[in-house]
This record gives sequence, C-alpha cells and structure tokens, in this order.
Amino acid sequence: MKEALNELLSELAAAYALSDNKLFCERHGYPWCYELIQTKLIPNKPLLIGFNWGVDDSWEYEHQNEIYPQSFVDIYKASFERLIPCIGRYFGDVDLENGSHSNICFFRSKKKAQITKKDISLCFPIFDKLIKVLEPSIIFSFSTTARDHLKNMTKNYMEKIIEPDNNGNYFQVAKGSINDVPVYFLPHPNCRLQTGVRVKAWEFCSTINCLTNGVAD
Repeated sequence: MKEALNELLSELAAAYALSDNKLFCERHGYPWCYELIQTKLIPNKPLLIGFNWGVDDSWEYEHQNEIYPQSFVDIYKASFERLIPCIGRYFGDVDLENGSHSNICFFRSKKKAQITKKDISLCFPIFDKLIKVLEPSIIFSFSTTARDHLKNMTKNYMEKIIEPDNNGNYFQVAKGSINDVPVYFLPHPNCRLQTGVRVKAWEFCSTINCLTNGVAD
C-alpha cells in the first residue's frame, strides 16, 4: 500500500504543477501546498473524506512528499471526538483509530471558493485511484460540498431531506456506494442542527441501503 500511495503522491505533484491553486498561491505568496492522505497504512479500514484541506495561519505547510503511518484521530482529536460515539452507536464496531482521512481535492485553501473546477478535475482521477488502493471497509463524509461533487460517482445513491420540527435548518442526508464500498454523507459535528434532525440523519444512514437509485420517502 505504501508504494502505491507514494506513486499517487507523484501524480499529485504533477497535477498540482498544472493547478489554479499553485498559480493563486504564487500570486499571493501563500505557502498552502498539497497533501494526499493521513493514514495508518492498514487496508480495509474506515475512510473519512472531506472537500479539501484547510489552512491554519499558525501552521507552516510543506508539500507532502512521503507517505508514512499517521493517526488522523490524534491530529484532529477535538474535531472527531464527537463523531466516535455516534459512529459506534449507529454502525457498531468501526475501527476509526486505524482508519484514513483524505479529501476529494488535495490542494489547501482558506475558502472553498478558492478551489476551481479545474483543480477538482485534476484531483478526481487521483481520488478514484486512492479508493482502489485503500480498499476501505466503509466511507464517511461530513462535507456537503464533497457530497455534491461525489453524487454522480456514487452508485445506488439515495438522499433524504430531514426537516426540523419547528424553525431551524434542514439537512440533506445521503448514502450509496463508491467502488462497491458503502458511503454515508452525514452532518458535520459543527453543523447547526436540531438534535432530532441529526438523529434522523444518522438513523437514515444506518439502515440497509436500497438497491436502486432514488429519493427516499
């Protein structure tokens, strides 16, 4: 796995050289760089995917130039510690500690709008190969932007609008499969939702997938 991921890292370097993100960073002097994945290098483990890597001005970034074992749960403990009990409650014994974390776009930015369609198109073929290399047991995404971009490559795609009981935000939950791996698009822990909406979203995803595309009743 390590060798295959390092090969993808070389492909990513070539893609970045052609990207709008590289030109944007050079024009403004932003050292944002690219990253492929954070992984324990163990196949058949859970994969968490977002839209793209963010930027913290207190950090100094470099391009990822080698794949080595990392625990994304340790790196983002505060962000993910609320997810662990939810995943355990609705999906059973999921080994998140030995899982992987990546994005559909591997270029960093402060805002989603700073990622262009060209940048996403450069990353998508690498993302597809990444899934095949990892052979994850299950995929979770807590990004609505990632959900929207992945919809067309998700088989047996089903979605449902979860409405609040009174005033509040709704959530569009979805599920399906990518390369025969079950994928679930769930609310981010920081998403402002009523508890009932969040619970119904998790309940929708924890039920057995239907075999046909469509919108759930």
